[in-house]
Amino acid sequence: MATAQEPIVESAGSRKRIGLGLAAVFLTYFAHGYFIQILMPALPKIAADLDGMPWYSWGISIPHLGQAFAMLMVGKLSDMYGRRALLLVSLAICLLGTVWSALSATFMIFIIARTVLCIGQGALAPLVFSVLGDMFEPVERSKWAGLLNIPAGIFAFIGPTLGGWFVDNLSWRYIFWCGAPLLIICLAAVLIGLTGRTLHSAPKIDSRGALFAAIASSAMILAFSLAGTLYPWLSIQVIGLLAGSIVFGVLFIKTESRAEQPILDLQVLKNRSVVTVSSACVLSAIGMIGIGIYFPLMMQGIQGISATLTGKIITPGGILMGFLGVPAGFILARTKRYK
Repeated sequence: MATAQEPIVESAGSRKRIGLGLAAVFLTYFAHGYFIQILMPALPKIAADLDGMPWYSWGISIPHLGQAFAMLMVGKLSDMYGRRALLLVSLAICLLGTVWSALSATFMIFIIARTVLCIGQGALAPLVFSVLGDMFEPVERSKWAGLLNIPAGIFAFIGPTLGGWFVDNLSWRYIFWCGAPLLIICLAAVLIGLTGRTLHSAPKIDSRGALFAAIASSAMILAFSLAGTLYPWLSIQVIGLLAGSIVFGVLFIKTESRAEQPILDLQVLKNRSVVTVSSACVLSAIGMIGIGIYFPLMMQGIQGISATLTGKIITPGGILMGFLGVPAGFILARTKRYK
């Protein structure tokens, strides 16, 4: 009798672990969507309140640089230390950046604080999808990846208007103070819902590759941020930064080709699917970031409308993008043509 009941107990325990893991994943992705959607209509007012309009573009480019660097690093680090550990670290970094952003007294301090927030935030989405990859087979994974767009779609529906309402009626600082408890809940959910990983050997971090990647990406972002504003496009400063970015980019590639545990395995660049998807993501990100950041600035700075109305105007696009992933995930699961 005990032998016959054992698989049922194991099955129930497995379902419980999966349920707790999915709860942690969905909560974390909800927090990720919170900071993306709610800040879009609020950034122009934040820059104006902190006398930072001349540095508005820096408030976009520098935090996104930190976000991009985190996305580059987190994949390899999670393979080495486990998804749970990296999720906890990323959420803790988000929490630090959130509190620091709320306390910012100048726009420069806000840029630094939001960069810290974006470093943690940039790691959340890839880690969440990696956790789903560990939990399910590819076909089943596509269904849950599609359902993951539900929390993103929900906050795409309420986030922009809520962010504008905070700015118009209370203060933009409430955006961050309300985000802090959400991150604390996510930390608790990850602690309870995901299992840790035991390290059997000391991992080797590709510190040289990380340094070269940071310098190359930072120089490129700074060059495009300074060009046409503080310096002409053909100035020595801009050309020098772009040249430095190319030099350190080449050094990064050479380092990765010889590293024992590279951050970016160059083998993936030979995979046509990876290159195609990555190129599409880069092109779409350029367009979406430009629209998402400068469209609210145009509406508030040129047309003179409120932040709340700005949020309502940009809401339909976010909803459409958020909820389209749900049927796409089920179609992939049904057709099994996930590639």
